Amino acid sequence: MNALERRLLPVVRAWHGVIPVWCARDHDIDPRLLWRWAHGNDDVQHPARGVYIWFNDDPDTDYRYTHLALSLAMAGRGAVFWGPTVVQMAKLGGWGSPIIHVAVPTRRRRRHGFHWHRDTGFARDVLCGLPVENLRQAVIDGLPYMDWDKQELVLADAVDHGLLDSDEATALVGV
Repeated sequence: MNALERRLLPVVRAWHGVIPVWCARDHDIDPRLLWRWAHGNDDVQHPARGVYIWFNDDPDTDYRYTHLALSLAMAGRGAVFWGPTVVQMAKLGGWGSPIIHVAVPTRRRRRHGFHWHRDTGFARDVLCGLPVENLRQAVIDGLPYMDWDKQELVLADAVDHGLLDSDEATALVGV
């Protein structure tokens, strides 16, 4: 492992194998140096502008959430998972959204498979090592994106996990 790779390890570990260029820059790594290192490196993928994925042999890099970390990295600095995506990550109600919902501080261009939401400064949590909207609020915000039968399953799980009480869940059915 060379010196640059050792400097990249904290970023790679925190981002589940993903290297956002803006995050590497925060660690005093020149983006041009990063590009030269990645170019022709068989262990590195370049799936989108400003983002690399490094598949290394480090045992502390958890690749189970690489696809999620990649989504946040592509969304840019300050992005957090929002509503339905947080519900899916928390495995509430067995529900899953085909679209990744991300709250961002500034406008983003349309991107297939993503729905951008305005970051209103809501409370945040960390789930799977990634920043997410507060789980209780994510359940409430995600309900309009679900069919009624899935709403009931998600609300039942939210009550079981202590995120909502039964009266709140009853009031939210059909939102």
